[in-house]
Amino acid sequence: MNAALDLFTIVAVTAGAVFFLAGVVGLLRFPDTLTRLHALTKADNVGLGLIVIGLLPQSGSLFAALKLT
Repeated sequence: MNAALDLFTIVAVTAGAVFFLAGVVGLLRFPDTLTRLHALTKADNVGLGLIVIGLLPQSGSLFAALKLT
């Protein structure tokens, strides 16, 4: 069971990092300010959500899990 939680954490955190990278690429590539901010906020919110979801199984207690959210 512990290996499955570790695998879930690795997959979710990696997917979150990919979304962060996509947001940075959108920030650098889009032509005007509004499209840059739109791409960045969408990708960063999804990336942050995936990273937090991935870290929740690794938190030791309920209090630590609540501090993540």
